[in-house]
Order: sequence, then structure tokens, then C-alpha cells
Amino acid sequence: MHYALHTMHNRLFPVVLLALFICGCNTEQSPPVNENEIRVVSLSPNYTEIVYRLGAENLLVGRSDACNYPPESQSVPIAGQYASPNWEKLYTLRPTVVLSADFIDDRIHKTLLSKGIDVYRNDPKTFDDLYEAIRQTGKRVKKEDEADELIQNIQTELADIQDSVAKNTHKPRVLVVVWHNPMCIVGGNTFVAQAVRLAGGVNLSDDLTKQYVNVSPERIVEYSPDIILFPQMEAGVTADALLNYPGLESVPAIKNKRIITEIPGDIILRPGPRLVEGVRMLAEMLSEEE
Repeated sequence: MHYALHTMHNRLFPVVLLALFICGCNTEQSPPVNENEIRVVSLSPNYTEIVYRLGAENLLVGRSDACNYPPESQSVPIAGQYASPNWEKLYTLRPTVVLSADFIDDRIHKTLLSKGIDVYRNDPKTFDDLYEAIRQTGKRVKKEDEADELIQNIQTELADIQDSVAKNTHKPRVLVVVWHNPMCIVGGNTFVAQAVRLAGGVNLSDDLTKQYVNVSPERIVEYSPDIILFPQMEAGVTADALLNYPGLESVPAIKNKRIITEIPGDIILRPGPRLVEGVRMLAEMLSEEE
């Protein structure tokens, strides 16, 4: 495969595109944006969902290849991979606003800013972070009232869920596993762990400060969860991936086959407006343990 040549091409190509972008090439294809015009590129699926929920989809001119919801977003041009834009494509889209997770490359961030493009970087780790992401997106697309209303609706729904589970006498011990090879679980300082608590469960990984942590099967045994939340992230991966995992036979959730796979990863693992739907689904499933 001419690995060395392929590797060198991969390293040089983004640099060349970045240089073209900085120099302001392709000006005939990309005329200046009209004053007060808003052109949004979303490099993260949660921001694409937020833009649509705020009713600003007409301003969305580009998205990442990971943006898969709502279905109508699929007609929006792809500007690159998740939080990693294709410079040539991005330039031709003439964005005035770029929404992205906070791990977008600093060089990319600085270059966008140098071109006068407003960049909002935030990878929500809590519900409060999500509210701020909605608020800041609303500000940039001139939908501030809609953003405030969306936040209020989410908070109201979450309060209703909490009220409904408050009467439950049993709080299942829950562990959220996001991948099995290697075994990866969510930490306690995350919106996913917060979702478990809001849904009436006890999140067992509250002792972990990182968002995602690889752990050994022995650690899973020590946690001894009643229920394992295993959101579906890839086609073909089922509860069997955990039920048949060597060394987990003594775990209550494994012995009793209490692996929740019905909640899609896009809902419970994505910090967007649909997260409240994931909390509600989880609350209903945990309540069945009563």
C-alpha cells in the first residue's frame, strides 16, 4: 500500500489545504458573505440537533459526517468528519458560525477566528453544559427566545421524571458500559451518570472523574451492578457481548440478564435535546425493577 508515501500524503494534504484556506484562495467560488447573513456549519451531531430544534435549520449550510438526526439533515452538505472539517469544503460553504465539540484542533480554531468566523467550542459534560450550549447556539442563530423555551421544556420534563421516580423504594445499582473491547464505562462527572441518577438509579461509577474509563472485568465484578446500561453504538453488537464475557459470571446484572440495550446511543450518549427522552426511557425501565 506504499504505507510511507500514504502517511506522508496524509500529513501534507491538510497542511496544504490549511495554507490555501489562510491565503483566501477560491474566491471566485466563495464570494464574500452578505452583511448580517448567518451561515452555520455544525461539526458535532448534538449541535445539528439543537439547530433544528430551535427552528434555524435554514441557516445550516454544512454538517459533519456523524450528524445523522433529524433525517432531513442528511441533505445538508458534509463539511468533514466529526469535529474535523475538510478545509477546502468548509471554505466553499462560507460559514459565519462554526459549532463544534471542544476538542477541535487549536490550529483549526485559530484559523477560523482569523477569517472572522465565530467559533463556539463546547463538549457538554453535564446538563448545565447542555443548557449553555443551547443558549449559545440560540444567540448565534438569533433564536434566543426559542433557546430559553427549549431549556425550560427540558428542565420541566426532567423534574416530572424525578417526581415520578421519587416514590420508588428501590434504586437499582447501575453501571453504564459504552464498549466491551476494551471494557469502557462512563465516569461520574458526566451527563450520562447524571441521567442515571435522574432516572432513579444509583450510578456506580461516581468514583471515577474522567468521562470514559477503560476497566478490567475484575472492576466490573467489584461494582456488582444490578443493571448494566449498554447503549447500542454499532450494528450487530448485542447484550451477548457482555453476557458471554469471560469473568463476569458472578455479576448480578449478568446472572439475571439485566442488560439494557433498548436505548440507542444517539439518545442517551449524545448531549442534545433528545437526551431527556433517554432519561425517560431509562426511568421507565428502572421502575420495572420495583
